[in-house]
Amino acid sequence: MILICDEVIVENDFDASTKEQLIKMGYKVTSRGGIGRTEGIRLLPNKRREAAADKRGDDSVAGF
Repeated sequence: MILICDEVIVENDFDASTKEQLIKMGYKVTSRGGIGRTEGIRLLPNKRREAAADKRGDDSVAGF
């Protein structure tokens, strides 16, 4: 299966320069209000973990 995505939907406060780069790459970029909140954890090459939480809510990396 091949999935081809030519449209990216971003929140209104999405970084303008990144949005412009996506447009130059041929993507249709659509802005809209809040899409959702998220948290993320990534494992670094040195086996340490790095966490981030969405600043818009009561989200936190506490307990990580």
